[in-house]
Amino acid sequence: MMFERREKVLILSGSNLGDKKSIINQAAELLKSENVDFIKKSNWLETEPWGFDSNEWFLNQSWLVETTLQPEGLMKALLNIETQLGRIRNPEAKGYQDRPIDLDILLWGDRVWDSVSLKIPHPAMHLREFALAPSAEVAGEWKHPVLKESINQLLQNIKTNGQ
Repeated sequence: MMFERREKVLILSGSNLGDKKSIINQAAELLKSENVDFIKKSNWLETEPWGFDSNEWFLNQSWLVETTLQPEGLMKALLNIETQLGRIRNPEAKGYQDRPIDLDILLWGDRVWDSVSLKIPHPAMHLREFALAPSAEVAGEWKHPVLKESINQLLQNIKTNGQ
């Protein structure tokens, strides 16, 4: 009997439209049916929009999960869940926009993955307090495979340097 390797993955969920908490919870439930097991969820974090102007604040939650999926397969599942929950990506739009759901892979074990459709670790996670703060709750000692600093250290860097 062959066993598939289960790997730990850190996912950031966010929403700034609709019933944010309900939408994020629905995304988690849908993800469970994709061969993803939840280990731990962070507390909810409300944050200002980052990288664009909006009156709608975000609700974020980090998820520490395990899966046997490969990175591209998990990303496809996340994009399908976003679509199911009403996210419409406008290819004409410049920059970020309001959205009912956003699901990002931040870290995947100690992997570095670089393809056209997916980059792991997330290329901007170390610059975003809204990604690091909830992630520190569920995986604070996890080391970024490129920067070689833990999530706690990356978060402290932002707080110290005011990035």
